[in-house]
Amino acid sequence: MTRSFRDDGELEIDDEHGTAVAEIIYDIEQGMTLYLAAVETFGEIDEAITYMIDNGVDVINMSLGCVGCAPGNGEGVAIEIVERAPKRAQPVIADRRRRV
Repeated sequence: MTRSFRDDGELEIDDEHGTAVAEIIYDIEQGMTLYLAAVETFGEIDEAITYMIDNGVDVINMSLGCVGCAPGNGEGVAIEIVERAPKRAQPVIADRRRRV
């Protein structure tokens, strides 16, 4: 299942990292149902995680990176958003990358 949560409705960006990570995850557990989401803002991340929780997704992986998402000390808006899922029994695996 693929869904864009972006305002522009786009599904693809110029970076193939997220797709590569999804392929690795699928190779580990073939036959699973993948829910792929395109996001760009904190609000869209929040909406996508809510969608995943509401649809009973077992594991949420976020392959994204951004400058200034959080201060790097475990606090901030991004951390608050992703911490909701483990409280609902979905582990979140943050595959963080540094963008310059």
